[in-house]
Amino acid sequence: MDSDPYQALDSMFPGLVGPILWIFSALYFVFWMWIAVDCYRRRNGFDAWHLFFFLFPISTLVYFVIHFRAVMEGTGGKRAVFGPSLKKQIEQMRAQLRIADTLGARFELGELLFKNKDFAGCETEFRTVLAAEPNNLEAQYYIGLCRMNLNDPVGALPFLRAVVTGDRKIRMGLAWLTYTDCLLANDLKEDALEERRKLSRAFPRPLTEYAYAELLHESGQAEKSRAILEDMLATSQNAPREDSPFLSKGRALLRKL
Repeated sequence: MDSDPYQALDSMFPGLVGPILWIFSALYFVFWMWIAVDCYRRRNGFDAWHLFFFLFPISTLVYFVIHFRAVMEGTGGKRAVFGPSLKKQIEQMRAQLRIADTLGARFELGELLFKNKDFAGCETEFRTVLAAEPNNLEAQYYIGLCRMNLNDPVGALPFLRAVVTGDRKIRMGLAWLTYTDCLLANDLKEDALEERRKLSRAFPRPLTEYAYAELLHESGQAEKSRAILEDMLATSQNAPREDSPFLSKGRALLRKL
């Protein structure tokens, strides 16, 4: 006959198991709230993590382990109950700029503004960096991203083209992929298709291969698209975890071909 673990523990520690479980539940609820609020502040709003927190409360432990240092450290290495919010980090960086206006500080402020989706402010900071360093590819990349997010693909194109011309390896191919998105937004579909072909060969991973296969499909080249997807799925054992959505999309697209 199976024994009840709760009853077994209660027989060993009479009258203590109930209170211990209640205390543990209360402490875990406090921990859950701590992590949920930290995630909200750090990511400047609700995030996919919050869905996991609600559906799978144990995921708060996963978040805590992955972001341990960020959760436990505030600015200047000081311990903090919650990490500084994105808006707070922006305020602090602006205060730092008033003390010492350096290109490094402007670059960091620009990145924070981009995370906060203040694309106009971000572009302003990176144009300042670019004025001082005309060959700074990262600054050009961010300006191109801002122009894209501000629905100005025409304005984004020269910046993103300069990035890819200067170094196709920047951001491990992500800048190159953004350039192809910009080409598409400028109705340069054939150029985008050729660039994605080169990109998928230079950086073979589900992210780039799916992008190429998808565009092949949209261009009416179903057989080529199928071949790319089949090869992608057959060689995806060591694909980066963040590419998992593109494997799912690849399987879905393959079923349509």
